[in-house]
This record gives sequence, structure tokens and C-alpha cells, in this order.
Amino acid sequence: MSSSPRTARTAALVALLPAVVFSLVSTPTSTAAPQAAAVTSTTFRNPLNTGPDPYLTYWNGSYYMTTTQGGSIRMWRSASLAILLESDPVTVWTDTDSSRNQNIWASEFYRFGNRWYLYYTADDGVDDHHRVYVLESDADSPTGPYHFKSALIPPNHTNDFAIDPSVFTHDGRLYLAYSGINAYQHNGLNIAPLSNPYTVSGNAVAIDRAGGCAEVREGPEFLNRNGRTWMTYSTCDTGKPDYQLWMMSLADGADPLVASNWQQRGGAVFSRNDAVGVYGPGHHAFFKSPDGTEDWMVYHAKSTSQYTYTDRASRAQKIGWNADGSPNLGARSPWAPPRTCPPETPVRATTGSTTTAAPARTAPSPTPGPGTPARAAQRSASGVTTTGATRPATRRPSPSPAPGSPCCRYATPATASPPSASTAVRRPGSTSTGRSARVRPSSTSAPNSPSAGTPCGSA
Repeated sequence: MSSSPRTARTAALVALLPAVVFSLVSTPTSTAAPQAAAVTSTTFRNPLNTGPDPYLTYWNGSYYMTTTQGGSIRMWRSASLAILLESDPVTVWTDTDSSRNQNIWASEFYRFGNRWYLYYTADDGVDDHHRVYVLESDADSPTGPYHFKSALIPPNHTNDFAIDPSVFTHDGRLYLAYSGINAYQHNGLNIAPLSNPYTVSGNAVAIDRAGGCAEVREGPEFLNRNGRTWMTYSTCDTGKPDYQLWMMSLADGADPLVASNWQQRGGAVFSRNDAVGVYGPGHHAFFKSPDGTEDWMVYHAKSTSQYTYTDRASRAQKIGWNADGSPNLGARSPWAPPRTCPPETPVRATTGSTTTAAPARTAPSPTPGPGTPARAAQRSASGVTTTGATRPATRRPSPSPAPGSPCCRYATPATASPPSASTAVRRPGSTSTGRSARVRPSSTSAPNSPSAGTPCGSA
């Protein structure tokens, strides 16, 4: 006697039930998304870092970034701007030499040959004792390890305040530009020749130029295109909301050490934008997109119009070029809107991502500059401690902090009275006239609290 269709279906289901139960029990539950399903990141949001005085470059498949840290030099690395804020920093330099291990500011790093040279300024705890120094890598990597190479001291400024070093090549020769004492300002622009990446070979020349405020000319940076070298520099005290960028240029073939050869461009080229809440944009640097087709700028700015040294976070944006051949730095915009990443091989939005390597961003080999060997430009490397590329014990703050949590890394008084234009800038707590642009971390200061509504790191 044959069974009915209903009976047959019931028997089949009963037979399959053990297999289904076994499958559910034996398969582990996972909350992680499959690697193949990782989302490709083509946009990023500012800020890239909660510190000021940024420098950034792309090399061998990764972005590398530094900002002022105070007692050490730390570097962030990621395959995309989209994940740079979330990356862990590595400490690439600390120093036990008490003459230069405090107030370490404004580091920049360049590749010459198969070595990296890291330029910075530091002091002994007295602001006016800031001097410019350079490290040399032991290997072909931006993260080092590094050893102390030399002090960069022009013969005519052997005992003078100096900060914000940058190097540039013009007509095949290498030069050091920095901010320091000259006949015009305490924080004025100076250029000196270099015979190699670590040796000053002649006197510094003062460049006296306009800037909207009397007290500061600092943070010089350079682009060479369309037959000219373009110098953009920061003016005004960085505590002011009016901190801004101005520009001058030098024709190819002209001598950078002749101050009159530099042609001033009238007016600020990058300044506050009250309509969108961007104040004090400046202390910048330029970098190329990974594919070499676009020029970009990284800079710090604040989200408050108060006179303060807090709230300076680092941002990036693409720049363009005007019809007259000059750089167009673009508009100052708020953090929130996502931006398209520089052209590169797409990467997965995870800290373990990799991307196709681009040609190294290598500075051209310079021809020795004019001038005589520098006096007192070398210092002993004894007593120096370098940790190479070591990770700190703690992770950096989450890119999406809870409401009311601190946004920036440093703590200083939230507000202060701005100095008059006729007086030199004084760093809070300093016993010497100098500058207040960068403040070392203080264990006794209150955390920096962003103003209400600030998209602190989450934008």
C-alpha cells in the first residue's frame, strides 16, 4: 500500500531536521564583516589630527604626518587620509640633552638620497633659547630610527631665537628658511644657504615683507611651478583669530639670498572665514597626491574666534593654480563636509590597509650653496636617546568623542588678552619675549574644552 503525498513530505522533513539542527549548532556566530565586504574609502573628513603645526607627505604607499607634541616627535601613518585620525602614532624622537629636549615644535621631514632628514625646533625650557636642529635616519623610512645630526645655526645668528624650519631647492641649490630674530622682527623670515641637508654654509638673509599684523612672520613653505618659487608664510600671533597666510615669489634664476628679488603679493591668500566658523588658519605645508597629479595643503585652524592657543586642529584640502601661475589655496571650509580623497589606489577603511606604492617623494639632490662653512653648527650627538618607531602605551583619542570630552591634545588657558601690535609675542608662562604660537603640554592645565557645537573630531 503506497503512502499519501502528505505522509511522504512529512517523512522527508523529519529526516532533514537533524541536519538542520547540527548545522545551526556547529556554525560559529560572527559579528565581524567579511574581509571581502570591507567598504572602500574614497572620502575623508577633517580634522586629520588634533594637534597644530602639521606636516604631511606620502611615500611608498602611506601618508606620514607629524604635529607639535611638546616633549617628543610623534608620527602618524595610514594608507588613506580617511583613516589617518584613527591611526596610532609612533614616537620617532626623544632627547636627553637638556639644552634641546623641551618645547619641541614644528617638525618637517624630507628625503635626500636614501635617508630622511627631520627638521625641528626645541629649547631648554626658555622660549628665547629655541634653535633649529636636524636629525638623520638610519634607514630609508620616515619613521626612522633617527640620530641627532646637527644644529642649523647661521654664522650671523649664533645665539638667536629660531623656529619653524623648512628647506627648499631653487635652481638646484638647497636653502634653509626659518622664523627668528632679524632687523625687522623677533619672529621674522630668514633664509640661509645649505651645502647639504645638515650644514649651513653662509649667513642668513632677512626677508622683510607685509603680513597684516606687525608681530609675526613664520612657518615659510614652498612650491615651485610656472617658472617661480612661491613662498607662503603665516602672519600674526597664532592665538589670534586673524592668523593667516600671505605669499611672495621668486623667479627661476634669481638669487633667494637677495631680499629684493622676492616679490610680494598683496593681501592675505588664506584667512579666517567667520561665515563657516574657521578662524586662524595657518602654519601649513604642501604635499602631492599619491598619483602625483594634484597639489594639496595641510594646515591648522580653530573653531573659535576667541584669542586662544587651544583648539588648533589640523586639516587638509586640495589647492589649485591661478591663470597668472600662482597657487590658489582655496576657501576655508568647516570640518563637517566629506572631501574626496587625493587620487590613489582605493584602500579598505581599516588600519591594516595597504595601497599600491607611489614613487617616493624625494627632494632633488642639491648643488652646494654659496657661502662659507657654518660656525658652531655642529653639536655632539652624545646623550641623545632615540626610540626609533615605538608605539606609546595609550591609544590616541577616538575620532568620535562623547559630548563634552576634550578635543585637542594640549591644554592652555582658554582665553588671554592679545598683545598689541607693537610688542613681541610672549608664550604663556615664558620668562622671555618670544612667541606664543606653540605651548608644551602641562599636567596642571585644565583640558581643552571645545565650544558648544564644535564637531570635535567626528566630522
